Amino acid sequence: MIFEKVVEDLLDSEYLKGLERYPSHRFSSKLVQEKNRRRDHCIRVGYLSFYLCKLLGGDARICARAGVLHDVGYDHQQVHKPLSQIFGHARKGATIAQRIGEHPRVVEVIKTHMYPIGGAPRSREAFIVWIADKLDAFLEILQLSKLIETKLQKIIK
Repeated sequence: MIFEKVVEDLLDSEYLKGLERYPSHRFSSKLVQEKNRRRDHCIRVGYLSFYLCKLLGGDARICARAGVLHDVGYDHQQVHKPLSQIFGHARKGATIAQRIGEHPRVVEVIKTHMYPIGGAPRSREAFIVWIADKLDAFLEILQLSKLIETKLQKIIK
């Protein structure tokens, strides 16, 4: 199973494209924010989740798809309301994933990726995506996202 094949239908989706206009983690510097779009973060989280799942066990397809879609609940038109975005995007993202026909396990993983703000991860896949999300945010703060992006050159343009 190859990551790009598992998520290729998501990469050009309107939801992921909308995240190109949404900045990534606000606590990183302005320069880093300009280079890191939320879309790129989602793809990196999907990639990390896919490979962590292969190491730790679980359904790598669920992890990859949930990782790529985990932040689709952010709305670039509401960027001026960061707290409501932070507190509501997981639930909204799960609703979007359900609407586009994602597996219920993908929906559940997206719903719990913001623990402890939301519910606790209840599956191995949910825990893996939760960890991958935090790991990528940390790498982004340290300006080390390029370590992952070199593996994703065809996807992150």
